[in-house]
Amino acid sequence: MPTHERLYRRLLRRETRASRTVPAVIAATCVALLTAGGLVAGGLALFLPERLDTVAATVTDAVNDPVVSVTAGCVLLLLGVVGFLLAILPGRRTRHTLITDRAGVVIESYGLAESVATTVARSCGLQRRQVRASVHRRRLVTIMVRPVSGVAVDHDAVEEAARSTTQALGLRLRPRVLVQREGSVA
Repeated sequence: MPTHERLYRRLLRRETRASRTVPAVIAATCVALLTAGGLVAGGLALFLPERLDTVAATVTDAVNDPVVSVTAGCVLLLLGVVGFLLAILPGRRTRHTLITDRAGVVIESYGLAESVATTVARSCGLQRRQVRASVHRRRLVTIMVRPVSGVAVDHDAVEEAARSTTQALGLRLRPRVLVQREGSVA
């Protein structure tokens, strides 16, 4: 077991999760603006009560208008739903992690898919443009092969090449191979 495994796990977790900084700053700014508005209203009530009555009458007229009330309600509802979803939904990035004795490594899913597609094409004797791969969150790598017309593709060889590539990197990804029925013209 690596000596710095806890440190690596913590650092890699930070690299594979999306930051919630922007929504937090937006929420804090909204709270600060509401607080500033309350302080201004309190100052008006204390020093200029006649101005506060004018502002209060304007706000009351706006609230009594159904269009303004419905619009404000919809905006607040939308902000609440977005904030709730940001708090509940996972913020995972499309990255995979690998911990060795010497380092913790973050691998982008796009780079991993390109590596798998290149290895499959090379080991199965296909051209690189005939093989596409994509890596999914659920520990799945999908390999799509478009064979040359009239030339069969060994499904098991493609799956084994993909499995050996991911195992060589130390990742547990399950390959799913899709061979298209229609081939390309050579």
